[in-house]
Amino acid sequence: MEERQLKNIKRYLQSEDVQERIQQYMQRGRSEATVSIGRVAQLFQLKESKLRDWETRGLLKPLRSKDITGQRQYSPAELDKLAIIKELVDEGGYAPSDIPPDIDSIWYSISRSEGQQDQTLKFSGAQVEHTREADHMPIDQRVNYSYYKELFWRYYASHTLRLSLMLICEDVNFTRAGLILPLHKKDAFALIHQPEDLPEVGESLVGWLGQSRSFYTFLTAAPSFEYPRDFRILPLQAIEEGALKEDKPKDNTLLVVPRMEADTRPISLTEPVVETIRRLLSPLYDEVPDWHFYLGQGRRDLLDPLIDFNSSANLSDAILNGLANMVISLGGKTTEGQNLWRFCCILLPNNPSLPMQQQRLVVRAQSKKSPHILSVTYVSPEDPIISLSVRAFQSSHVIYRPNVSIEDTAIAYRNAEGSIHSAIAVPVGGEERLPIAVLYIISNEANAFSEDDQRLLRIFGRMIEELIMTYYARMQVTKRLNNLIITPSIVDTSFKNFLSENEFIRDVETLLNNLKIRIDEREERPDSERISLSDLKARSESEQLSKEVVSFIAIDLDNQTRYANKYGDQMAKNLSRTLGLRILEQLPVLFTKDKEYRLYHIYADRYYLLLNGIPLEQAREKAERLRQALNGSYRVDAVRTSIEQPTLPDSMVELLDLTVRLGVTSYEYKKLHKVLQRYPAVTAVADVRASILHFLDVSLNMGKKEGGNIIVAWNPEIWGLAPWQPKSLVQLRGNNAGA
Repeated sequence: MEERQLKNIKRYLQSEDVQERIQQYMQRGRSEATVSIGRVAQLFQLKESKLRDWETRGLLKPLRSKDITGQRQYSPAELDKLAIIKELVDEGGYAPSDIPPDIDSIWYSISRSEGQQDQTLKFSGAQVEHTREADHMPIDQRVNYSYYKELFWRYYASHTLRLSLMLICEDVNFTRAGLILPLHKKDAFALIHQPEDLPEVGESLVGWLGQSRSFYTFLTAAPSFEYPRDFRILPLQAIEEGALKEDKPKDNTLLVVPRMEADTRPISLTEPVVETIRRLLSPLYDEVPDWHFYLGQGRRDLLDPLIDFNSSANLSDAILNGLANMVISLGGKTTEGQNLWRFCCILLPNNPSLPMQQQRLVVRAQSKKSPHILSVTYVSPEDPIISLSVRAFQSSHVIYRPNVSIEDTAIAYRNAEGSIHSAIAVPVGGEERLPIAVLYIISNEANAFSEDDQRLLRIFGRMIEELIMTYYARMQVTKRLNNLIITPSIVDTSFKNFLSENEFIRDVETLLNNLKIRIDEREERPDSERISLSDLKARSESEQLSKEVVSFIAIDLDNQTRYANKYGDQMAKNLSRTLGLRILEQLPVLFTKDKEYRLYHIYADRYYLLLNGIPLEQAREKAERLRQALNGSYRVDAVRTSIEQPTLPDSMVELLDLTVRLGVTSYEYKKLHKVLQRYPAVTAVADVRASILHFLDVSLNMGKKEGGNIIVAWNPEIWGLAPWQPKSLVQLRGNNAGA
């Protein structure tokens, strides 16, 4: 189109009466939301043949109904565009050939320059909100509409743009980078002679990677920068040492990078990288007639997709099914115009908590024409036929059959899948962790999956991996929310049978506070009211034990880090809990009354015992009996992540010759009172409590330095901590040495 003609159109559209007529048509069109071609012809007083002609010229892009008729359906954005075209043809005297395909972008840029807001239309002196079809739907219909009609393309656009930019920036770590997809102008890069010309490319889809690696996706009428000279704008082409390797761009995509960084870090993009990105981005150009529907002006529903694949309901996920269909679409066509790849399935483990060798893979999403049943069809490592999907899942390798033999037993559902000439199974995940799913695709053609195809499928695998891990994370953080209300201090219910460190601190401080209050009250009494020494001696021995001494035993597993390194953190946590349960089993044997002891899980495999009325010598003897009971072998579940899960005999691991070390301290009340008096009254209780904790930790650290399997106890003779052994054991060793 001639530049002069385009300027005339812009000038005509700036007329106030022209804008008012167009807005009237727009408002009339919006009253019907998405409407058929017949109704559009009535609303705008046009013949259907003229609407089809304008569609052929690329001026209109109606949707097609999904029923058998495939009838044209016009969205509100298309009706807006039609109002502009009608005004230009009927009143402006312009021929359809004079009108550019992006006439709506021109209109909106002019409207905004005249003071109109992005989300409103000026009509009869009132502000009319920019609406979409779903805005006035009942809640249940709107939810389904947003989920099944809008969610996939928003997800696909943002994730393909983000992964493409991450792929570009992986070797050259730019602080910022962007991809701009001009949606209407052809040969967009030819319009850019300098960075200030970027708005000339018109309406564009933008993906932007920020300095924090946050990512942004949005639709803009005319992309621009506040300081254009700070950026370099390049076509998406293979680049070697800063030089373009292709004579002409193959699509409209523009790459934007910071100019200073581009000058100091030469850009290199290999042909496989560029071709993979082009394939990923091609649906954004070809398969979405109007991006305003998904990312345009006006309100958009906030959607947080989530699906529990292990629930009893056979639910279908819109995004995963959409990705499966997109895989088939990007696979290309045969010479007869059929899809080269016939169908695609996404299989997930039926129970991710099981070991890999025991996991069935269940079809959780699939493309059209798949013969399988969602959440019902599965393949198992226990089947006589070990399918391609199971092989890919357990090997973390892409398993490819370029020519499927009739005798090939790796096709698990040959009868249902029909004629197959090539098949591929791509593990999802598996680079630095175990796979979490498998992408399975078959073709009626031999050699249907090239190396470029495998690159594309691996990228899809990353998108699927991120989505599934997001689902798992969202399910995890919403489990058992009522527990937060009922027991806000308990995070890991695996240790709910034990008191916590907070409760240990509370109990010790309560003991110290009561002691301080009792003795302070006694000292404040007149001499005539004070209790005499003879009265104190008259109290029973049991009362003396319960009120005048407190002892502590600290318990820690030897070499716990070694087991964590060998078996993993989950195994180490389960071992710690098993140790705690064994301590609980021994306490009724060691003590006659429940009030004599309280057991606390401090952290990892460290436990404390608070012993009321148990003096030092008894505490040391009980520590020795406890050491003997805790040393030995342990059967630990290596898989279970929660005590609510059933214990599986095959998942139990026998750990032999484990040992523990123990620390014992003891304090008479009169000694504690003297210690309390050393500190300021405001902090005395907290300071003494911290000292008690410190000595318990010191005792365990000393036992670790001694090699473990030992008791380190308070020794009144040296007024400090030292290794301790029962007299019987010392005598026995002495007799053996004498012999």
